Parts: sequence; C-alpha cells; structure tokens
Amino acid sequence: MKYFYYLLFAVVTVFLLSCKVKSQPATTTTSTDPALMEKKWKTIDSLEQKGLIASALTEAQSIKQLALQGNDSGNLVKALMYEYKFQNQLEEDASIKVLERLEAEIGSYPEPAQSVMHSLAAQWYGNYLQGHLWVLRNRTEFTGAPGADIRTWSIRHFVDRIQDHFQKSVQWEGLKTAKVEDFRQLLTEAQNTDHLRPTLYDILMNRALDFYGGTASFLTAPSYQFVLTDPMAFASARQFADHTFASEDTLSNTWTSLQWYQQLLRFRLSDTQNESALIDADLR
Repeated sequence: MKYFYYLLFAVVTVFLLSCKVKSQPATTTTSTDPALMEKKWKTIDSLEQKGLIASALTEAQSIKQLALQGNDSGNLVKALMYEYKFQNQLEEDASIKVLERLEAEIGSYPEPAQSVMHSLAAQWYGNYLQGHLWVLRNRTEFTGAPGADIRTWSIRHFVDRIQDHFQKSVQWEGLKTAKVEDFRQLLTEAQNTDHLRPTLYDILMNRALDFYGGTASFLTAPSYQFVLTDPMAFASARQFADHTFASEDTLSNTWTSLQWYQQLLRFRLSDTQNESALIDADLR
C-alpha cells in the first residue's frame, strides 16, 4: 500500500512541475520568412519609384502585421518608419494620427522594437514641435495635464512627452547586447562609423543625448537653471563617470543630459572590446 502512495505522489509531483514549466512565457523568436520579406520590400521600392504611394503604404502595413505576428523587430520598425513616411505624403494631419496610433500600440511591440519606437516617437514629436514652433511660441504656457489632441499642447507638454519617450527608449537591459544589424537606418549616414555605435544601447542613448544637447530641450527653462561649474567636468572619463554632480533642480535638462552621459560612459568603460566607441563617447 505504501508503494502505491509513493507512486501516486511521484506522478502528481511530475504533473505539477510540468504545469509550472508550461505556464512560463516562451522565449520570443522571429518567425517571419526572410525571402517573403525581401520580396515585399522590393515591391514597396518599386511602387514608391512609380509614385504609387497609397499602394506602397498598404504593402508596408502588410509587412507591419506580419512582423507583429512573427515578433520580427527589425522588419516591424522599418515598416513603421515607412508607414509614417507614406502617410505624411498622403494624408492631412497624418503625423498626429500616426502618433496617436503609436501611443496606443507601442506597449504591444516586442523588444527591441518597443525601445526603438520610443526613440522614434520622441523624434516624431520633436518634428511636430519644430514644424509648429512659430504658433506654439505665441501660446500661453500652462502646467496642467495635456489633452488628447496635441494641437492644443504647449511647448512644455511636447518637451515632457519627448523626454518621457527618450527615457523609456533606454530602459531595457537587453539593448546592451542586442545586435544592430536590423536597425542600420538609425546609425549615422557617414561611412565606416558603425564601430562607434556597436550596440542598440549606444545608438539610442546617443539619440537621446543629441536631443538634450540641442536647442529644443531648452525651449522651456526652469526657474533655477542648472549651470555646470564643477571642475570634475574636466576629469578623466572614469572620474567623470563616477562623480556625483549636485543640482538644486533635478528637472534641469542640462543636469539630466549629464546623468545620461555618465551612464553611457560607465557602459563604455565596462566594455574592453570597443575602444573606439569609448573614445567617441568621451569626446561628446
């Protein structure tokens, strides 16, 4: 009788363990057909050259759906970029519609597509801001929550949303080991510079720093403006990266860019295989 209970216990244990294993999420893998995707992209190039933008848009949206179904981040990002480009050529207020849809969908994108699209969302909000700056500068600033329609936003609302997307674009730890081959469109157009951005983390962090270092991030200055006077700003890369820069206003864009720059340098200092990327980061 004891043998029967031991056997029953063993069977139940194995069953429960198998259920536990099955309940764990599967590892995300790409399941799209490379040959099919290549064929579809050639079709889009042909349609665009013929000026058939609406047909090219339909094809890009088809690739987008296939990429979502197959967890194909590379083709998903490329399709979203083409969708944005084609819709801006075809529709009035297309940039607004694209951003609204992106905000609704972005949480469902697989990584690293989600991180990349946060970075592109920040860029697209920045494009809209720059294109309507002459109107926004004459609009009264207010600090309340932004409405659903970005046409009613103030400059502060745009800058806050841009910063939020850039921050989210570099939070996923997998960026530091993710391959960049599928995201060459985000690299600098200059030749022989890919070694300066060896990971997606490098690419996305540098895109964020470009924003913080540009004029757009300073369109709304805080009441206390942080000014970098600490002599440690001129220290070696290691000392600079590990130093704590004090600020009374942690919302200062200059102070924020300083913190992000330190994060990039610490990551580069920990990587002994890409010295040129460290030199490039140190020269920012």
